[in-house]
Amino acid sequence: MIFKTLKFTIPRPDAELHISGTGIRQEMRPYIVDRPQGTGDRLLMFFYDPVLLKIDDRTRQYPPNTLMLWDDGAGHYYGNTERRWRHSWIHFHGRSAAELLAENGFVSGMPLTFSRPDVMEEYLLKIYKELTGTYAADAIILKNLFHCMLREMDRSIRGTAAPAIPERIFRAKMFIEKNQTGKITLRQLAAGARLSVPHFCAEFKKWMGVSPVEYQLQLRFELAKYLLGNRNLNITEIALQTGCSDIFQFSKMFRKRAGQSPSAFRKTIFSGK
Repeated sequence: MIFKTLKFTIPRPDAELHISGTGIRQEMRPYIVDRPQGTGDRLLMFFYDPVLLKIDDRTRQYPPNTLMLWDDGAGHYYGNTERRWRHSWIHFHGRSAAELLAENGFVSGMPLTFSRPDVMEEYLLKIYKELTGTYAADAIILKNLFHCMLREMDRSIRGTAAPAIPERIFRAKMFIEKNQTGKITLRQLAAGARLSVPHFCAEFKKWMGVSPVEYQLQLRFELAKYLLGNRNLNITEIALQTGCSDIFQFSKMFRKRAGQSPSAFRKTIFSGK
């Protein structure tokens, strides 16, 4: 996934929270950004590649996955003179900025290791869409998005969340969810994850708690329960919509998980019991 998404807005000094600019996975040529006076606002930046940072007049190289916050008026010195480098960032200021940062454990001038750039990217993209959408940007929506981004980033940094699913397993999970009613083979999923079928199945169960096949069946079961609440669909139609080839296969799958037939389950829905 490669973005070159940039957005700058006109500063609002009186704003509770004003987002001045955003960038997602911006790629730079080999050089150093040196702004002794900063940019007059706060800057939160994530580096995907090795980066030189100057902190307290000392310049040193930091590894990939470094997160850095600069406060109002702080000078910026960052980059890489030996290779192209990528970064995501957000410029912001306002009365509530310091409060939100402190609440979520962000300290200016203190580089951190951050292993979940996808979290930051997700919110930066939502902020970008809010800033560039058809409607005028909503200050409350922007503040909530910014606040949620900081909270999720802090949770990841502190390690209070469950371990992140490896990307290849996450992609397989999302593929199953997108194609929950279709025909999916283990060979197809394993190839996408670049693993052998046995290795993929073991990894998937390790992280998801069930096999890939069972995960798809669980999704179909949840879909079936939802569809059974629609009086205008008969059992055969529901079986087909959940990806089952016939009503007998569907009934077997459903009874195994619900402990009763689809018809009996539907009766409990409509009876209110």
